[in-house]
Amino acid sequence: MNRAFLFFLGFMTLAACTRGPETQAPRILAGPMPGWSGHRQVEIWVMVEQGARPALSYRPAAGGAEATALPVAEEPGTLGTVLRYRPALLDPGTVYEGRLPGLEKPFRFQTQADWPYKTDPPAFSFIMGSCLYLNDPPYDRPGKPYGQGEGIFTHMARTGADFMLWLGDNTYLRPADWTSPAGIRYRFEWEKTHPDLQAFWPSMHHLATWDDHDFGPNDASKSYAFRDASTAEFRRHWANPPSGLPPEAGIMSTFVWGDCLFVLLDNRSNRDANGLDVKIHPGKTQLGTAQIEWLEQTLLEHKSAPFKFIVLGGQFLKDHNYESFKNYPADRIRLLGFLERHQIGGVVFLSGDRHFTELRRVERKGSYPLHELTSSPVGSGVAARALQEEKDDPQRMPGTLVDTQNFCKIEVTGPRLERVLVMRSIDKEGKERWSHELRAADLVVPGG
Repeated sequence: MNRAFLFFLGFMTLAACTRGPETQAPRILAGPMPGWSGHRQVEIWVMVEQGARPALSYRPAAGGAEATALPVAEEPGTLGTVLRYRPALLDPGTVYEGRLPGLEKPFRFQTQADWPYKTDPPAFSFIMGSCLYLNDPPYDRPGKPYGQGEGIFTHMARTGADFMLWLGDNTYLRPADWTSPAGIRYRFEWEKTHPDLQAFWPSMHHLATWDDHDFGPNDASKSYAFRDASTAEFRRHWANPPSGLPPEAGIMSTFVWGDCLFVLLDNRSNRDANGLDVKIHPGKTQLGTAQIEWLEQTLLEHKSAPFKFIVLGGQFLKDHNYESFKNYPADRIRLLGFLERHQIGGVVFLSGDRHFTELRRVERKGSYPLHELTSSPVGSGVAARALQEEKDDPQRMPGTLVDTQNFCKIEVTGPRLERVLVMRSIDKEGKERWSHELRAADLVVPGG
């Protein structure tokens, strides 16, 4: 029997029965998954059986304090109930141990260190990837399965990273999903509860942006009829930080980890159709005016951050024939001009979508080179055709092309004025494919 039928059978059985004694622990369907982290508050996501409301208990992992119990806010769904816990007034820079009824062992989450004016910023690391396709035969295309990522999550969970950045296409809506809100919700829930992911969710914090496949059909734009439904499901299934913009603006968000800025952009909610003729519509946009203004303000407010990571579902710097900013020149010209005029240093682009991994370096006259690390795919197939078309790309740094399932790890270390990041690509067997170092001191604007 397929997983969809088993889910449906379990749901109908649960609906037909009354709840057992309170001593019986509720079944956890997915998670727990730590999300955004502040100095004194975090958010934790978990999906449990319908109607369950277990309390989270937590205390510092080092011990020495009694556990605190926390009630929840709930969001009923098709397969289960999504719960959000928001432990607050925590101690900065502390690792906590959380427990839930029905969870075999405790999980850990952490708050950010209160380092400014007191010490050097902490070292930290994160992993990143995109294009996660998990096979669901009744809804997949016939032929060879497209999902090929089995086992990679074990290596990802063992990296010791502080958090995971999901770069888009984290959920693959199928044609049978994207024609209704019910189908969209089913796919998000089906994937979040997949057995291969359950050990990964509690292993670190998780933050995400999206691309077309978690938004709607392939190459989908703002005209997609069920964009509100996919937006609602994205927000329901990821514990992202707020953006400071009204909800209707999209799913973009921003956060600071250590001394580094992360801006997660939304390349779908405000996107003009890919095929719109830019000669007739020179203002054709992928990000939208409000989001670009928000990005510019954010970069200015965090100008002192040694590294500013701009995170997108698709590539920004590269010109190719698919969904690149080559087809949206006004957005790219504006942002690159803003970086130059305001002497914004330390910018590194992180992107997904392409079904291969590469590190690009783009030289700029009179300023530091821009780098873009594209990490893909975590679990889907590889883009053989694109690799052939782009095999002689002069901007790709030698030795950084990876044409199999993989993820990237980034480590940020060093004293406050000597921050260094090391990028690594790791394949689904846990083998390091390449590494590259960038120094913050080399990403400053001359005279800035």
